[in-house]
Order: sequence, then structure tokens, then C-alpha cells
Amino acid sequence: MKKRFKFLAFAAIAASLTGCEAITDMIDDTEAMIAEQEEVMSGKLFQIEQATVEYNNGLKFTFTDYGKNCAISDKSKTEEEIIVIKDKSTYFLNPEEKTYMKISNAEDLDIEINSYAMRFVYMAELYKYSVKAGKIETMVTAANFKSEKFTIAGKSCEGVSYTAGKETVKMAGYKRVMMLLEDNSDSEDNDSMRATSFTEKADAAMLTIPSDYKEVNVNDYYDGAE
Repeated sequence: MKKRFKFLAFAAIAASLTGCEAITDMIDDTEAMIAEQEEVMSGKLFQIEQATVEYNNGLKFTFTDYGKNCAISDKSKTEEEIIVIKDKSTYFLNPEEKTYMKISNAEDLDIEINSYAMRFVYMAELYKYSVKAGKIETMVTAANFKSEKFTIAGKSCEGVSYTAGKETVKMAGYKRVMMLLEDNSDSEDNDSMRATSFTEKADAAMLTIPSDYKEVNVNDYYDGAE
């Protein structure tokens, strides 16, 4: 909280000294950005209670309780990978071997419980702030942010695009769910994805550990995954 008030105090002083209306407006944007961050850090990752999203890169994501319980299926690789996060535990499933590994999460860190889900979180207020910050000459950002509107999987999504050197990135979300991430770079860690279907209902089957799966320890799990 101390950092929050120090930042707002600094912004207020800067506005009074420069008379810059844009900086004054950014104080409200900062409040919204901090509130968004605090909500996400508390474990409420999304603004809807449950949903299921499928993407064009083989990913499928479902969640309940605003993201505290979720599951990820990745069919983009040779073998499907499944991660289920629920009841303060993370399960790594190996469909080919019909085994799973269970890891208990730190009880005092909700964000750790959903670290795998964070790639599906669209921080709208953070990106709005970046757009405005990029328009102020005294606070030049490395990238050129622009506000964008997209229709993705039948949903009206707010987003941003930015350029940094030769790289162009587009991002958009709906109810804080990442719906679009496009990156024109040819790097190996390019995580581009676009939602192809969206429903505000969780896939209960994805959140259930199959009864015929056997629990194994870490070494056995990775030996079976090789």
C-alpha cells in the first residue's frame, strides 16, 4: 500500500508542477491499474465466474471460481499435456500413460496456485495505462501502444497493439480472459494464439482427474513422459 500512495503522490506533484492534463488523467488510470492488479493477485483472475476457451494453436482452457480452479489442455505438441489446478493443488496428467503427479501449492500465495493460468489473463487496465503513457513525451515507452477493438469468437474485445523495432504484437481480452495474442516474431518462444470458441460455462470433465489414472511420484511421471 505504501508504494501505491507514493506513486499517486508523485503523480499529483508532477501534475501540479507541469500543468500537464494528460498526467493528471493518468492518476485515475493508475488507480484502476492498481485495483486490477490487486484483484488478480488475490486470486480473482477473471471477471466472469466460469468459462471455456479454445484457441487456434491447440490450447483449451477452462476455469471456475473466477480462475481459482482451472485446467489447461495443450494438443500443440506430439503428446497432449494436461494441467489441472484445483483445491490448492496442481495436477500434471499424462494421458498416454494414464498417470498424474500431484503437487500441493503454497496456501498463502493464490497467484502461485494459478501461475499456469496467468498466460490466459488479459490485464486491460495495465494496457490502457500503457497506451496513455506512450502518448506523453516526458514518459516515452519503448513500444508504441495503440488501442484496438476486435471481434473474436463472437465476443467484442478491447485490446492493444504495439511495435518495438521490427516486432508487432496484438493483444485483446474479454472479461479479462486473453482472446488474442499475435506476435509476428519468428522466435522459438512465440506464444501466438487466437480464441476460436468461447462459452461462459466450465468444462467439468477437464477439471476431473480420471478415476483410471494412477498417481505417481515426480521421477516416475517424467520417466513415463519421455
